[in-house]
Amino acid sequence: MGSQTGKKALELGVGTGRVAIELARAGVSVWGIDNSTFMLNVLGRN
Repeated sequence: MGSQTGKKALELGVGTGRVAIELARAGVSVWGIDNSTFMLNVLGRN
């Protein structure tokens, strides 16, 4: 993906954070929301 430092992203339905984590590794500032408390807890462990 290359460096994406300084860019921002909003992921709707973040789930386990698979995409959000990869974006963050590339330097993107990521905000994710999900209506499932269970999935947000899973994301917190990732």
